[in-house]
Amino acid sequence: MILATDLNGGIGKNNSMPWKHIKEDMRHFQRTTSDNVVVMGTNTWDSLGENAPLKNRTNYVISTQDAERFPNVYDIYDYSKYSVKDILTAIQSRHPDKEIIIIGGKTLYDVTYDLCETIYLTRILTTFECDTTVDLNEYLDNFECRYTQVDERNDEPPTIQIERWVRV
Repeated sequence: MILATDLNGGIGKNNSMPWKHIKEDMRHFQRTTSDNVVVMGTNTWDSLGENAPLKNRTNYVISTQDAERFPNVYDIYDYSKYSVKDILTAIQSRHPDKEIIIIGGKTLYDVTYDLCETIYLTRILTTFECDTTVDLNEYLDNFECRYTQVDERNDEPPTIQIERWVRV
């Protein structure tokens, strides 16, 4: 999975990012997810607006909503009919040479972190007013940090730290 959080685990406010776009984080997201499979929930799809579906990626939505709500998505899985583990197994079997990356939102992160092998984490080294948070300590339990890069090149603060965590 891939996510960005502030120092308190904040990931969102009013179904969008609580911070301005951070160029290096956006580049990291694009580099990591391009030519792979991205899996998201309804709210994350909605937050993409006119950018949905994401280009150069195979897009899946896990939702109980009607398929018409998600034009041009590769496929939709109804989590009320299948377990998330079965859904991710099915997606992986359809794309065996691709990395399957959960891109949000909170509910999907909460039910998939224990199924993930890698967590791509951008830590925004400050705090924001958020109405949606995740428990990073719980997510990163049984993971080991294998890569860290502090990036201060942003046009304006905040500083970010890009990390890659791998299940041990």
